[in-house]
Amino acid sequence: MELGSEQQGQKDYVAKARMSFKVLLCDVRANRIKIGTTSTVVKTRYGEPALEKDGTFLYRDPVDFLHSSKVYLTFDADKKFIEARIEERYAR
Repeated sequence: MELGSEQQGQKDYVAKARMSFKVLLCDVRANRIKIGTTSTVVKTRYGEPALEKDGTFLYRDPVDFLHSSKVYLTFDADKKFIEARIEERYAR
């Protein structure tokens, strides 16, 4: 793979990740994620979280992570969705 196509691949990856985050943020604000949705379905729909710890997924913008909102999705012991929380951050 030459350098130009590798850079394009990286740009495409970041663009897709940013779009997935925006969709997730919109879906959480509109309460579109149903209680009981499995973590596998969430990952398929929105991608891998930036952090996964103790049954909670953290999603954030892949580029502007210091100033973007953060979405926390909590799952029970059966890996079923139970709660979402948005930590709002405002860009400078």
